[in-house]
Amino acid sequence: MKDPAVRSVTVAARGLWIDMLCLMHERDRRGYLQHATGRPVSAEQLARMTGCSASEVARLLRELEECGVFSRTEAGVIYNRRMVLDYWEAGSWRPESIPRMLERYRETDPASAQGEDRYVDRSESASARNARGRLESAILLTRR
Repeated sequence: MKDPAVRSVTVAARGLWIDMLCLMHERDRRGYLQHATGRPVSAEQLARMTGCSASEVARLLRELEECGVFSRTEAGVIYNRRMVLDYWEAGSWRPESIPRMLERYRETDPASAQGEDRYVDRSESASARNARGRLESAILLTRR
């Protein structure tokens, strides 16, 4: 509730966001609103999960996204930046453990597991690059 972006949306959007946070918390890949296959949860599926209409969920998702409440991966999976960072911090990560953490991330990245061609330089997937960027940002924050 300290996040100004969350405070700027309607009560209905905040309610959907709280439901989404609960769903993301229960996922194997904590903080991401995706299926076990790695595919994003659609607005229609989210509507069924939360008991809202598909049109209402679509409208509220637009509101949340326009206000910057959540982020999306390159594959379109909604994720909570803070929850993802907290998950890494809970693992007591240290800057020197980033290579090992990235390797673990690559191993659990559904796109990598399915052999999808998402590599730019063939040594690091787009998801791993995103994770590395988030981790490097987190390191800078912890050094302040």
